[in-house]
Amino acid sequence: MPGRRSSAGRARGARRQSASQIQWRQASATQVAETGGLEVSGGNGYIDPLKAIDKLKKHGKGLWGMQAVVAFGMSAIAVITDVRYGITYWYTNTAGGGKLREMQYVWAFFNTMCAMCGVWVYLLWNEAVVGVHRDRRVFRQKVHIWMSYFTWAFGLWTTAVVFVSFQTYSFSANYPTDLTCAFFGAVLCCALSDVWALGKLCSLGTYAARLEEEWRLAPHEPTAPLAMADPLQELEEATPDMDERGYRKIERERRRSSLAKAKERRKSKAERRASGGEGVMPEQRAVPGQDDPEFGLQQAVPGASFGFAVSEDEVMMPHAFERLWGAFEPQGEFQTHITQSVPQTTVVRHLNDRGFQVVAAGTVDGLMRVLFCAKEATSNGTGAWFLAELLQDESALTLEATFKSKRPAVVPGFVRAFMLHHVFTMAAA
Repeated sequence: MPGRRSSAGRARGARRQSASQIQWRQASATQVAETGGLEVSGGNGYIDPLKAIDKLKKHGKGLWGMQAVVAFGMSAIAVITDVRYGITYWYTNTAGGGKLREMQYVWAFFNTMCAMCGVWVYLLWNEAVVGVHRDRRVFRQKVHIWMSYFTWAFGLWTTAVVFVSFQTYSFSANYPTDLTCAFFGAVLCCALSDVWALGKLCSLGTYAARLEEEWRLAPHEPTAPLAMADPLQELEEATPDMDERGYRKIERERRRSSLAKAKERRKSKAERRASGGEGVMPEQRAVPGQDDPEFGLQQAVPGASFGFAVSEDEVMMPHAFERLWGAFEPQGEFQTHITQSVPQTTVVRHLNDRGFQVVAAGTVDGLMRVLFCAKEATSNGTGAWFLAELLQDESALTLEATFKSKRPAVVPGFVRAFMLHHVFTMAAA
């Protein structure tokens, strides 16, 4: 199943694949290459969001870089003229250059502001690349492109202000020739930078429009929103002060604690066996692997069907299930007696056929344990996750279920969808 990985892979610290990475890998395997002159992902005809963001970043760096160069040049010219001719010259000979000096500083100031705004846009793009594992869709970059249009228009406005201010000014004999050349050189550089920036922004707009069109044609759920929900989004909302590094730290500490406890249990059992087996009951005899904290929680078989409008891009990873399970409050549970035990494969197939995603299934301490989930069907794809745990005690013939969700209103519908009476025969009360 796309996006799944073993517990050993998680122990090695492998990074969880985002929905976009899963989706574009699927597209790569199913589509024929037709590049259309744009960078594409893995040989298919669709644009890779990661490459798209990189290209937008390059345009953004060039945009604010050019604005910064113009601002620095104008500031340098103004400072050099002040140092060479003295500030007194400008104020005593206003007909010869006072207005020009003021306009040079104003021009440099506004171009600096434009460059700072361009840096801000670039940082937003860079943040989107860094946070792409949280599945921030590339189409937010269209907003950033409009911000770039604003910076270009701002710079163009300052240029127009300078030209309007000089409409009534004529270069007299009192004005130094070298400053005249410097002024016209600066005007030419600024005009070229504005033309260049406009061309870049037009290219960005065209590229973003093509990117959005290609995405809509990509092989994914047609009714799904552009910003596919991340299974961990609800957890991030529940614990807003926790960042990704905090999650990884908690997971590492939990893993170390589990391994330490397992090692202590093995050591204790070895000591009891060495002392003659005192206190070791038959049902407590060592079983290969049972001291492993994740023993028996094997991943569900591939090919499971997903109902409740859950697409294959929204695969619930085992570690994500554990985190959400710890973050959500219980919304209900039940316990009943059954007349006979049911094989694990039958239960897993039953849940899959009814649209639930089985995250893990196995036997732990004599109990058949099944972890499964589903997602609420909504038009915009922002439905709440439903999590459930099913326990079957084969010796006592009891069946227990616990379910959690962020929205209690969705629980009854999912519980009715269990239809456990189709596989379990309930004992009379």
